[in-house]
Amino acid sequence: MRVVLGSCLLSLVVSVTASAQSSDTDRSSSERRWRPTAPARRALSVPADGDVRAATRAEDRGTRAERSDTRRVPTRRPGARAGGVSDRRLHGSEADPCIEAGALYASTFNRLWSIDPITLEASSLGPLPGDSFDIAIADTGVLHAAGSGGGLLWEVDACDFLFTALGTLPSSPNSLGPDVGGNLLGAGSAGLVTITPEPFGTTAPLPTVGWCGQPSGDVARNPCDGRLHVTFIECGLCPGGDALAELDPLTGTASNLVCLTTSSGAPLPEVFGLVWDENGTLWGGQSVSGRLLRIDPATGVAEVLTVTGGLPGVTGLAYLPAEGGCCPFELDFSELASGDTATGEPWPGVTVGGSAEVVAVDTGSPTCDDEDLLTPGVGPGNTEARGIALVLQEESSSCRPDDERDGGLITFDFADPVEIGWLGLLDIDEPGGTVTVVDSEGSTELPIPAQDDNGWQRLDVARDGVVRLELRLVGSGGLTEIRCAP
Repeated sequence: MRVVLGSCLLSLVVSVTASAQSSDTDRSSSERRWRPTAPARRALSVPADGDVRAATRAEDRGTRAERSDTRRVPTRRPGARAGGVSDRRLHGSEADPCIEAGALYASTFNRLWSIDPITLEASSLGPLPGDSFDIAIADTGVLHAAGSGGGLLWEVDACDFLFTALGTLPSSPNSLGPDVGGNLLGAGSAGLVTITPEPFGTTAPLPTVGWCGQPSGDVARNPCDGRLHVTFIECGLCPGGDALAELDPLTGTASNLVCLTTSSGAPLPEVFGLVWDENGTLWGGQSVSGRLLRIDPATGVAEVLTVTGGLPGVTGLAYLPAEGGCCPFELDFSELASGDTATGEPWPGVTVGGSAEVVAVDTGSPTCDDEDLLTPGVGPGNTEARGIALVLQEESSSCRPDDERDGGLITFDFADPVEIGWLGLLDIDEPGGTVTVVDSEGSTELPIPAQDDNGWQRLDVARDGVVRLELRLVGSGGLTEIRCAP
């Protein structure tokens, strides 16, 4: 994203005007639950009059407002007008009541949009100040915007669309994202910097060790583990497309650089939007109208998603995580090497057992002629590398790891109850397999659909408080992951 930072300690107000068409600002009064396991959302309602860009939330989170043709109009601040400039801080360290946790927000040069991450429906909300190119939501719930190639850092009131200029940003960096404690991060040709909105200031840039090209997208901070990612444009290692790299927040050093591509290998250029959510999804936005990307940061392969609602090309993405939404438990088995045993207690508080020894297999190069376990592969849904999978070792085989052709039982017992969103299953080509989930209320059995050879599938579980998981296979097959995110 096109943002730039500096060390000026300015706090100023600049007079600008912005207009917006009422047809772009009408928000849907219906409320959605973005994720089944997320905390309840507070309802948003808006005035039918497009000249008033404001929204109020239901005070009681447990009660949804009844839908009707009458929409509530909140009291406007004295002297305020939509698209105008405020002479004071709008929210400061207070959360903006019109920024909804669990929704994606996109900037399209000088306009703010919201996107439902489940239905992928986009809604135009209102104007952004000046030539705003990038946006970021601080962890305090305050929305910020900045222009391309320098200019001002703004605080944006998403209810009335008033803007407060916080300070002048010099010509670098170009990317904006959230840090901790209400601060922001920026990245550009000079390096990674930290921005303090109030009092306004920036740190000296960190060295650009390992960087490739110019940062093009947001600084995306994972709200659960603090990892940072950024996209690079004009990276010679990724002809025709952007690169994705992880940044060390302490040194600014880039590592784990991959080229952004579609599942068919086509390069993805101009990925200007980049943001993590609390479910472990890395979202990307391109200059191409009407689409988002769901990116695997390990491989750079992105699923291209169609967005409805007339979303133009995206220049920035922002997201406010739901409180308590980070997944506390996930297993991708990456700590194991091919041939390692998983039987026993390979992870603290997790006991693995089964009808035979449970072993790890590297799906990138499976052994014992088990090409059906190769990922990515030719089977349905098998488009991404899945790393290590768990299989039952065939007892009569002298080769290891060699999955049991007749199937069997793999069990997981959890010392503390866990939340399970879904499982990744590989090469389940025999019908009759099941997953049994045991919690405090009893057990639930889920059938596993059979696929053609070498297929990969996601089996939704969506259970909390799980103390035992049983995977019963009728034929060969493997388990690639256990995920908390729905």
